[in-house]
This record gives sequence, C-alpha cells and structure tokens, in this order.
Amino acid sequence: MGLFSELRRRNVLRMVALYLGAAWVIMQVVDLLIERGPLPEALGPVALTALAIGFPIALLLSWFYEVGPEGVTRTEDVKPGATVPAAAGRFEFIIIAVMGAALLMLAYDKWWTGPPPEQSVAVLPFANMSNDSEHDYFSDGLTETVLQTLAQLQGLKVSARTSAFFFKGQNVDIREVAEKLGVSSVLKGSVQRDGDRIRIVTQLIEAKSGFHLWSNSYDREMSDIFDIQDDIATNVANALQVTLLDATPRPDQVSLATKSSQAYEKYLQALEQKNIASFGSLTVAEGLFKQALSLDPGFREATIELAKTFELQQQIGILTYADAERRIRPLLEQALHQDPDDGRALGMLAIYDWPRARLRYGESSSQASLVEAELKRAVDLAPNDPDLYAFMASIAASTGRIEESLDWIDKGLAVDPLSTRLYLNRGGKLLWQLDRPEEAAKSFARAHEILPEHTGATLALADAALAMGKFAEGVGWYLYSMSLDPQDHEIPVMMSRIYYQLGMQKEGDEMLRLAQALAPEKGITKRAQLESHLYAGNHERIVSLAETMIRDAIENRRGTFDAAVSGYVSSMIELGRSEQVSVFFESVRPGITSDDFEPRAAVDSSMQFFLVMALLEMGEFDLANAKLDKVIAIADTVVPGWRNNHDTMAVVSIARGDREAAIAHALRDMKHPVGRRANWRINYQHMSWMKPLLSDERIVARIAELESMTQEAANEVRGIPVSTQHQ
Repeated sequence: MGLFSELRRRNVLRMVALYLGAAWVIMQVVDLLIERGPLPEALGPVALTALAIGFPIALLLSWFYEVGPEGVTRTEDVKPGATVPAAAGRFEFIIIAVMGAALLMLAYDKWWTGPPPEQSVAVLPFANMSNDSEHDYFSDGLTETVLQTLAQLQGLKVSARTSAFFFKGQNVDIREVAEKLGVSSVLKGSVQRDGDRIRIVTQLIEAKSGFHLWSNSYDREMSDIFDIQDDIATNVANALQVTLLDATPRPDQVSLATKSSQAYEKYLQALEQKNIASFGSLTVAEGLFKQALSLDPGFREATIELAKTFELQQQIGILTYADAERRIRPLLEQALHQDPDDGRALGMLAIYDWPRARLRYGESSSQASLVEAELKRAVDLAPNDPDLYAFMASIAASTGRIEESLDWIDKGLAVDPLSTRLYLNRGGKLLWQLDRPEEAAKSFARAHEILPEHTGATLALADAALAMGKFAEGVGWYLYSMSLDPQDHEIPVMMSRIYYQLGMQKEGDEMLRLAQALAPEKGITKRAQLESHLYAGNHERIVSLAETMIRDAIENRRGTFDAAVSGYVSSMIELGRSEQVSVFFESVRPGITSDDFEPRAAVDSSMQFFLVMALLEMGEFDLANAKLDKVIAIADTVVPGWRNNHDTMAVVSIARGDREAAIAHALRDMKHPVGRRANWRINYQHMSWMKPLLSDERIVARIAELESMTQEAANEVRGIPVSTQHQ
C-alpha cells in the first residue's frame, strides 16, 4: 500500500484540511479582536506560533488515533485495506460552526459597526521638546488652538480636548488612539523652544495604515508666535480638508480672532490654568484671560474662555450662580456681537436663559421651547463641542426626559469618549434621578479611571457608595477627596453633614470647624452650622442664623436657602412665635404674604410654602390652604415632577389635614435604606410639622428600623483614619 493511500486510509489528509481551515478561522478572529481593541496586538504572533506548533502534533495524533462512532481507537487496530471510520461529521460540523461565527463577526465589523468615520481626526498633545518644562503651557496651548480651530470646520469630526489630552506623555500606538477615540486620522507634533527660536514639527497619520498623509516643520522666531499658530492652523486645516473633505477652508475658518502675539501668549497660559480647574488655578486663569483681553479687547476666544472660567468657578463654589451669570452673560453677548453664529457662545447663553424661561413661563411654554431650540442650533453650529451635549442633557433631565438626557450624553461621548465630565453627568442622572446607584458607580469609576485626581469623580464615587450602603467606602472616598483638594471647603461641609446624620457629633463638629476655617462666609458652610443646631435642638440659635441667611438672600446652592427657611419656620413654631414669621418674611420680601404676590424666583415659592406651616400653627387653615393652592399651581407649571417627592407630599398632606395620606407618603419616603435617605432625622424628627406623625405606630416602627441601620452605619464608619486613601 502506497504512502498516499495510507494517509487517506488513516484520515490524515482530512486532518490537514480541517486543521488548516480551523487555523485560518482562528487567526481571522484573533486579528479582528485585536483590531477592535479587546486583545493586545502581541497576541497575534503568539497565536500563530501556537498553531504552527500544534500542526505536526495534530498530524501525529491523526496517524495513530481516530475518533469514530465507538470513541477513540488506535489506527493500527484496523485491518489493512479497511477504511478507518470517520468521526461521523463531528470535525466538519465544528469547523463549519466556527467559520460561520467568524463570518458573522467579520460582517458585523464591516456593515454594522463599520470603521471610524473617514472625516475624523484627533489632535494629540504636541510634545514639549524644550529643556524647560515650564514651556508645557505653550505646547499644550498650541495643541488646543489647532484643535479648536479644526473643530469649527463643518463636516469634520474632531475628538475633543479631554479625550485627546488623555494620551499626553504616553507612548501609545496610533491605531490604539484612533480606536479609542473613534477617528481615522491622528495629528501629532512636537515643539522645541530655545530662547527666541521655536521649532514645530507636525505629522498627519492615517491610523489604519500608519501612512503619513501630511507633515511639515516650522522654524521661526518667538516674536512671530501668532504667525506660527496661524500658519500651522491654516496648513493643517488645508491638509485635512484636501485629504478628508476634498475642499479648501476659508482663511477666516482657521484663524484665532486676535493679531496680538502678547495676547495669545497670555491666552495659552490661561488655558493651562483653566484646565487644571482647581480653586487656585481658576483664579489665576481669570486674571490671565483678562490680561489677554486688555491687550486685545476683540479676542473672541479669550472672551468665551473667560466665560467658561466663571462657569467652572460657579460649579466648584467660588462664585454663586447669580454672580456667575452677571459676569458670563455680557461676555457671551459680546462674543455673539462679533460672530452671531458662534455655537459655543450660543449654547452657554441658552443654558442661562433656560432657568429664567422655565421659572417665568413654565417648562412646557413656547418661551422655554425657543431656548431649547436655540441650544439645538448651537449643537448644529458646533457639533464638536461636548459641553453643548451636556447642556442638552441637563435641559432634558430637568423636564423629566431622563432617557433622552442619557441619549444626549451618549452623543457627547461620541465626540469626547474620554470625557470625565460626561461620565459624571451620566452617573449623576442614574444615581439621583433613576435611583440606580450600581450603574451610576460604573460611570463614576470610568470617570475616575480617566482622571484619577479629579475630585468630582472621587466625590461621586463616595455618593454612590453611600447610596449602596457602603458607608466606610463612601467616607473613605470623601477623605481621599479632601487630600486631593484641601482648599475645597465644600468637602468638609459634606463630611460634617454625613457625620451628624449618623449621630457622630464629635466628628461632625471637627469637619464643620475645618469648613468654617476655609470659608466661613459661604452659604453651604452656614447650612452645615444650621443643621448642627437642628440636631441639638438649639432653636434660638437656629432662628438667629437662619434670619441672617434669609436676609442676605444666601444662594440656594445644594438647597441652602430652602434649609434656612424650613429651619427658621420650624424653630419659630417650636418657640411659640409663629405669628412673627409673616412679619419677618414681609421685611425681607415686601408683599410676599399678600394674595397677589408673584414669585420672582424659586426661593420666593419656598418662603410661601413654609409660611403655610406657620399659618396652620396659628389656626388659619383656610388662609393657609388658599396660599398652598397657589404655590402648588406654580410648582405644577414650573416643575411638573415635584409630586414624586414623598417627603414634600407628606408636608402637603399635613397642610390639607389628611393625616393618613401624610403617613402613607412618609412611609414611602422612609422605605429607602439610610444610605439613600440619610437626612431622615431632620425631616421626621426635627421639623415641627412632622412631629404629630411620630405617634403613629407604623412611623414609630420604621424609625426604629432606621435608627438601627444608622447605628450600624456609624459603627462601620467610626474608626476610619483621616489618612484613608484609595488607589
């Protein structure tokens, strides 16, 4: 019998065909998974080597053994001339199934997900090749200038700054960058500064092939800094347009609105400080942007970035919302006077117009719809600005369209896939509005992974941990956040409130003293002080402090003004001075107790709502409910979803004289674990109008359960050292 016949008899040739087919399928799948990101690139050669080693082993096994209907048998046991029984199609079935799966994966990659859009680019941070690291501001600022300029070109997707700068200082493969950012091309460069000389090298690379689509180098004097950036922006835009869009940009599309090199220098320095976004750096950024504008008042980009600096100052508590708006609005109007189609300025202005239109006319009004339409127009004009998607998400969420809000955030992440802000925004919606803390924690963790030292991310992780009942973990994250930004007074304020809620008076007092040392004048600090008196039952001190807060029209940040009003009215009732509430409110807001008073702000409605409770204590049931009807009518127009708050509905039911409804709402509110309703003590044990409910056995039983949970939480937290940190 010849060798070839023996190979056929022993099914070795069958094994060769099946093995080679299977190896091809496996390598196609591995290559696809490497390209899509889950597997490292180094796995390709490893898989090929393993398959090559396995090939002769498979041939030897097929020569000596065969899998037949009766199982594995030795080939030599089969009589010469007889055919070795095949594996009843098992091998063929397996290979067909694997090949089918591979074809499905290849089809999905090609037709469903598709490659990144060809008209897309990421601008990586230009490397600072100078000996002086202080020149980072110039290389980073130049990168951001090019990025912002390209982002204004219609039809070109440009990955946002947050995502692009994630790769700063990293030696990463261009294909990996493009995959993570969802772009087809990457622009990279380097900057070397030596005295008055500057050298800049730029390269535009096609991610898939690694080919250089365009490159150039610039050797100029430092005095020509503006000409350098303008020349780079123009040439880069031209190259991208020719390569990606097959069109030529207009000169005004690729130039900053300044001709002052000195103003540009200050602008770049200010950008660096603004992007750090700490208490200290934002103040420095403000001064530098103002210096840039003093050198060139028409520098539109500096005007808009100064407005964004004030917005960041408001977000972290340096400015009140009202102060920020007073500073931001004229800046945006000035920018729009220069360019009515500046999408960034339009979007920021719309987000400040929205609350005003919503409060005055209602969120379903034509005025509110016009503001939302203007914001959508801003998105169309500046589709590469992730902040605009965050603004749209905020408006959708504030009107109860939570799923739409999440969709807007996803659109923003398509532009800025490594945006800490958007992941925090998404997690916030999941945590506070959808009550899904586990999912929220995943979004917060992603934000923390992207920017480990961002206190917004660590504080969000703390809130999610507390909501899931992980008190030690939550407090640990708070303490770690304090170590990251020791100047932030709001962190010890939040810590003091948590300690007070858990009955840890000593620890709460310690954190309150720290907050007072950092920012004694801030409203949120005074709120923590007010709540410490509420827990202690110091009604005279509550009244004195609350009167000052109300008279000063303290900002309602984190509900501070509302807390002052409710605490004041409750303590006045406890002290037997209910009739004086109307007199004080009139002195602060003349006419607020009259029937024809029109609220000018949300805080006015808050004062009217709690005035109702003082009137009830005085026996003025009909007058109280008449005023309550007006407050409810306004709330239904401005905030239709407010009736879902069972603690508020419990107060309304008490005002209506419906004790059973009040108890039902209170029980529904208190059904949540301590981590999600940590302020239950103040709401149900220290507000005077709630105390009549404490005689109900159902309320008593639930409070006993909450007391036990709170004590367990305090035991878990107690003893955590202040140095607790998370890696």
